[in-house]
Amino acid sequence: MTRYVLVFLGTGGMPEADMAKIRAFPGIQIVNSGPNVLVVESQADIRRKVKKMPNWEADKEKEVIPNPSLDRLDSQ
Repeated sequence: MTRYVLVFLGTGGMPEADMAKIRAFPGIQIVNSGPNVLVVESQADIRRKVKKMPNWEADKEKEVIPNPSLDRLDSQ
């Protein structure tokens, strides 16, 4: 399964109708959520479906590894 981050860029909270559409995507599982963000797992690439929905963006989750050498620069 691949993780995707879905971001609602509209005003107010995520519309319930949009949430129902997302929950109905085949094989999708919501892993985490915030005020305007969902992290989901899916076997299918859902980005195209999400981009058809107004005010939504989606991309694969990316892992960011902190660079310890940058921390030393901040403390100087």
